Amino acid sequence: MATLESISTALSEIATKKTTLQLAFDALKSHPQTPSSFTLTWSQIDSYITIFHSSLLSRLQTLENSPIPQNPTSELILICQNMDSEQLGKWVVKYCEMGSCNFALGFVEILQFASDPARLVLETINGYPGSYPGLGLGQCGFLLEGLIGIEGLRVEEEVKEKARRVGAALMENVRRNGGGDVMEVMNVMRFLGGFRLGEVVEKSELVGFVDGLVCRFRKVPQPEMVRDIWRLLGVTDHEIFQGLIAVGKPAHSLRLIYQLKLSETCPPVPLLKSYLQDSRNHSKETCKRAKTLVTSGEITIDQASKLMAEVFHKELHAYEMVINLIIAYNLGAIYPIEEARYRLQVLRKFVLENKPVAAELKVLRKEASKKQVAALAKPTVVPKQLQQIHNRINLEASNNVLSTMERHMAELRQICERMEAVRLMEWLKGCDTNKSEVERELLDALKMAPDSARLVLDVIDGYLGHDYFENSNEKVIRACCLFLEGLISVEGLNVSEEVKEAARRIGMEWKAKTRIDKTNHMDALMVLLLFAGFRLEEDLSESEVIEYADSVLRCFKGFRYLKLVADIYLVFGMEDKLPELARSHVMRRGRPEEALELISELKLSDKCPPVPLLNSYVQDAKKNVEVTCEKADKLLASGGCSFEQASNYKAEAFARELAAMEVVVRLLGAHKLQSSYSGETAAAVTEATG
Repeated sequence: MATLESISTALSEIATKKTTLQLAFDALKSHPQTPSSFTLTWSQIDSYITIFHSSLLSRLQTLENSPIPQNPTSELILICQNMDSEQLGKWVVKYCEMGSCNFALGFVEILQFASDPARLVLETINGYPGSYPGLGLGQCGFLLEGLIGIEGLRVEEEVKEKARRVGAALMENVRRNGGGDVMEVMNVMRFLGGFRLGEVVEKSELVGFVDGLVCRFRKVPQPEMVRDIWRLLGVTDHEIFQGLIAVGKPAHSLRLIYQLKLSETCPPVPLLKSYLQDSRNHSKETCKRAKTLVTSGEITIDQASKLMAEVFHKELHAYEMVINLIIAYNLGAIYPIEEARYRLQVLRKFVLENKPVAAELKVLRKEASKKQVAALAKPTVVPKQLQQIHNRINLEASNNVLSTMERHMAELRQICERMEAVRLMEWLKGCDTNKSEVERELLDALKMAPDSARLVLDVIDGYLGHDYFENSNEKVIRACCLFLEGLISVEGLNVSEEVKEAARRIGMEWKAKTRIDKTNHMDALMVLLLFAGFRLEEDLSESEVIEYADSVLRCFKGFRYLKLVADIYLVFGMEDKLPELARSHVMRRGRPEEALELISELKLSDKCPPVPLLNSYVQDAKKNVEVTCEKADKLLASGGCSFEQASNYKAEAFARELAAMEVVVRLLGAHKLQSSYSGETAAAVTEATG
């Protein structure tokens, strides 16, 4: 980038260059072959050059006296080159809103203009989350993500030692709080990853952190960055996934593998097999230990039976989970599901007939003393837990008319009709609320309750109450979401003032603790559902509903959530905002498929015609290409990026435009809109997509 000094030096050389130019002009003028029509004089050229020279000198003087403000990217490059931590703190506070900042040239590339990026960032945050006024977790996270993205970053030993002390204090605070908030721990991990402090955190703690993220979010935010963090901390992908398996979370392990698209480098089938093998080994070791304890007289036969029954139940649960995962991720071709199903049937039969316990008792009778043999000869009492299993399986055998799911749902309807909130919570603990059939039945059963609102309030108050923000149980939160969605779907719901007031108190506390940003989507969803479910329209303004809804839709993808937000709009009497909801879903979030489905289902085509909406979507993609190319050219001209980087920016923009056009072509066919779409535009789209 040219400086004011270099510009001044170049202008001072004009007089010398003008003399050389005059000599060349005189030689040209006196040349015999110069045509007579060449009437230009040197005085005219000299006057022209002098005018521009004076104008440039005047402009230079203005810049020296009152420098004009620079654009954010150029300003940031200068700050990094000068290693100015104070100015970097001011820049981050000024330009980074809600912990993020978007530039044509990425922050990672800009940060590498600094001679020592790690030192610059550490001095800027100065004892995380930062001593600079206004520099919070979001801005610190932005700076640390820049360090994480630098490949082969060299951290000086002095800088690393200072960062190590800060990182150790942060980890000690996390351990003292028992893990704390997931997003707070996320920021601590950013710090450790940014400064490559793998020695500060244990591998098991890192696995627990990843497990907390997967548990908290249906889709982990910034999964690639999370993966980069554990790699920078010296932990491999396989160690993380195997660690999740070791703590009994195979579903979390597979969800993360497929979200990161690592199924080829980290095949899920060996992980599932190791999970089952660990479960079987644990069962064998437990039986062996129970035998030893009974032989030594430390526990009774009944206690040993109960211990064995519990461990076989755990193994049975492990096989059920693996079978469900094989089906969910279509792994049947590489994992013989029949083998797992056979083992599952064997386990169920063993639990039913108590065969493992009987085999162990037979061995014990041979090895025990005469006194023990006499005691063992007496009829053994079936453990209470095994007796319950016997009763349940016998009931299933006798009742062959209804399927397991139908009986489960019949029990649910009976619970709702009797308004038994405590029993309903127990029912949910043993149910997979992610299954669509369970969701449908739950909503239907809720309508059978004499007072649906009170039943839901009792369940939510019992499950979460005022401590929702301290409850990280994903299953509990999911169940409460379903209940609140059920209230929204009940037409003409009558909520008593007493129930409203109790719900209002809980809602106001949730609302006060909810911070609308890019990390609290579930909090925003819970607040929306509670206020809409209990018909507390007067306690949430229209602008707040839109703000919460925008936060929800930024994270949760799929038509289900868009339709849910639309239903909430209707509860709050915001029918006139539905067209804008569909438009913003296309233009701001880039999801035209969901928006058109909403327009079709709610019959909004008159107020929000789909064809102009799709056309605007395509035009916006084209405009984005133009803007990106222009920015890339400017950066290339100013030396802000290399030719390869500029080409990559342009290629990514063209790829996004092509993807947008392909989506439009597919939607035109699916919704039979070809005849309504402009011929010229449709032809261009068809040609672009091939």
